[in-house]
Amino acid sequence: MQTRNQWSTIRCALVSLLAAVIPGAVAESQDTDQAPRPAKFQIEVWGGYAALDPSDLNLAVSHDNGVQELLFDEKYPWLLSQGEIISWARTGEGERRELSQVNPIGGRVKYHLRSWLILSLGYKYFSTTESESFDYEYLSFPYPGHLNMERIGIAPFSLSAKGQGPLVGVHLLKTLSDFAGLEVFLAGGPLFVEARYEQHQTYEWWFDAGGGETLVHQSDAHRVEEGDGTGLALEVGGQLSFRLYKGWGLFLEAAYAYQKAGLSGSGSETRDGATESWEGDWQVRQDEIVTQWGSRSLEFPTAFPDDGPDSGAVRDFDLDLSGFQLRLGVLFRF
Repeated sequence: MQTRNQWSTIRCALVSLLAAVIPGAVAESQDTDQAPRPAKFQIEVWGGYAALDPSDLNLAVSHDNGVQELLFDEKYPWLLSQGEIISWARTGEGERRELSQVNPIGGRVKYHLRSWLILSLGYKYFSTTESESFDYEYLSFPYPGHLNMERIGIAPFSLSAKGQGPLVGVHLLKTLSDFAGLEVFLAGGPLFVEARYEQHQTYEWWFDAGGGETLVHQSDAHRVEEGDGTGLALEVGGQLSFRLYKGWGLFLEAAYAYQKAGLSGSGSETRDGATESWEGDWQVRQDEIVTQWGSRSLEFPTAFPDDGPDSGAVRDFDLDLSGFQLRLGVLFRF
């Protein structure tokens, strides 16, 4: 998400780059004897790394973790404190993970209007997924020789997002030498995004009174949410390029990308063979869970409609895929 410090950093970087580029650009524009640039077009292809914090989408992780923590991890210490069990233990590995990074790819075609002024048309694509399957087992002993076992299986928990779209850009260039150049750029365009959440959870409660394990209760729940939308992408940054051989070269970019969109789509939940489906705009809804040992107020993203009985919408959903990016690419001028 955007912060005041991030925008302050962007503004300072932009002003510094403009201060470096504009004096040279003005001088070049006033030099009528300068020969025209032989290369008017430039093709660039790049890949990179970007940090993400899609907080509304990541609520799916904190919600499902919170439900498990309240109903299981906080229950057993309370039962122990109440004297209802004499001991308990938990086994299992794995965890639900938030989306936090992505490796975008893209390319652009540049046209040199002047030796210092460039227009570009590009396209970028990015996709990120976190998926995990794991099992937990909670063991408790109400009496010596008596054993309760609660088993949770997650196969899988999955969270994903992707985006793509064209970008039109304006670049200001300062030539540093015959082989190096410095640019500052601003680009923007439509952003087409998709997101998906899935959790398939099985539950079993077994009891052993010394004569073997007996299955007391079991359940199966599979929930899927899918959505897509259109938003806005804006980028501001700088590029340092090096021409290495004839028209070929390399470049390094640092940029901040603003990328945000709403979602609409569909969802479904199949619980013990019964399926419920829905569709609509994604929203952030609130779940209130109250037990003898505690309570939780948890938010989660869903396309479930406003008039649903299970919880109320607290705000609109935003898929915010903004963040700082570093890119490395190759270029060819002709």
